[in-house]
Amino acid sequence: MTTASTSAARAALDAYPVEFEFPDIRPYAEGNTGIPYLFTFDSGTPGKHVMIISLTHGNEVSGAVAVKAMLDAGLRPRRGRLTLAFGNVDAYHSFDPA
Repeated sequence: MTTASTSAARAALDAYPVEFEFPDIRPYAEGNTGIPYLFTFDSGTPGKHVMIISLTHGNEVSGAVAVKAMLDAGLRPRRGRLTLAFGNVDAYHSFDPA
């Protein structure tokens, strides 16, 4: 990439800044399974097992927002089991959105 194209790319990024508060996921570190940042909820009724994992890449924050919201809302399955996880936590905690 040339200096001119690098400057143009930087200008494009600056024109559309991301102004979003990254959620603090540290309160979820303990999980409820013995595995950090992993939660599973069983309804006690037969059904599917659904897993939602966020932060496969530590800078992809939207999944963390969604999983945090589901945990905060106390979402529980009516049937089957629901597993919610924050994946690449070390990368997330070291990511600098600036």
